[in-house]
Amino acid sequence: MVKWVAHVMLGLGASLLILNPSLEHAWYVGVSSAIGSLLPDLDLKVKHRRLFHNFWGLLIILLSLYAIFLKVGIKIPIVYFTSFSIGFILHIITDGFTFMGVYPFWPFKFRFRVTKFKYDDAILNFILVIIGFILIGMWLYDVTRFLRVIS
Repeated sequence: MVKWVAHVMLGLGASLLILNPSLEHAWYVGVSSAIGSLLPDLDLKVKHRRLFHNFWGLLIILLSLYAIFLKVGIKIPIVYFTSFSIGFILHIITDGFTFMGVYPFWPFKFRFRVTKFKYDDAILNFILVIIGFILIGMWLYDVTRFLRVIS
């Protein structure tokens, strides 16, 4: 199983469950969460797990995106920035379960590492995908229950 699938599924499931968007907005929440879940790995070739795998990187990216959208006159609802952040933060946390760990406050040298799995460990990635599916299922159950009440 490809590791990026685990990042996307976990970020997607958590964003849907936490933000509880309507079915109409779930697509946008999912896309912004998926982008946030994948973005930290853009630093694969340069200072990997330091440049973007930290909270400063998230803050800089969010402020930059906000400034760009503001400059071009596009109003993006805060829920999409929030789902992007959930995906990004969960990527950092899940990479903390790997042997390399992460440096969430880089350039400070504090390394966050919970366990010593390899980043491509099939069992860890499978568990994360299953957790993502469970979270999505919990959100869907809540949405369908709501739809049954109003019909």
